[in-house]
Amino acid sequence: MKKIYSKLQEINSRITDCEKEIKAVKHLPFYNIFNREAQREKDLQALQELLNSLLHQKIETLNALKLQVYQEKLAVTSLLQHR
Repeated sequence: MKKIYSKLQEINSRITDCEKEIKAVKHLPFYNIFNREAQREKDLQALQELLNSLLHQKIETLNALKLQVYQEKLAVTSLLQHR
C-alpha cells in the first residue's frame, strides 16, 4: 500500500508542476514579444495532454489504492472472525 501511496504522491506533484507550467505559458510575454502565439497554443495543447494523462494515471492509482484497502479490510475482518 505504501508503494501505491508513494506513486499517488508523485503523480500529485507532477500534476502541480504541470499546472504551474500551464499558468506560466499562458502569461509568459515571450510568445507575444516574438510573435509566437501559435507556438504558445501548441505548448499549451501539449501541456494539457500531459495533464490529462497524469489525471488518468491518478484515477488508475486511486482505483489500485481502493482495491488494496478493500483487500486489507477483508484480511483484517477474516482475522477478527477467526479469533
